[in-house]
Amino acid sequence: VVYGDVYVTEDGKKWTQWPPMPKPDSHIEFAWILRNNSIVIVGGTTEKHPVTKKMMLVGEVFRLRLDTL
Repeated sequence: VVYGDVYVTEDGKKWTQWPPMPKPDSHIEFAWILRNNSIVIVGGTTEKHPVTKKMMLVGEVFRLRLDTL
């Protein structure tokens, strides 16, 4: 199951839904950093190759600009 939902909490009590991730993913390993008014998420996951059906590693980088959310 893959979800693109993003939720954030400012005070640890109330959750607000943000725009969905550009590419929803499942079982992703990641790290993030706050840099230049952006959240940068770097990570990877495994996907099944559409032809060979073998699992392959896929690396991804997302940048969420805080001033456009």
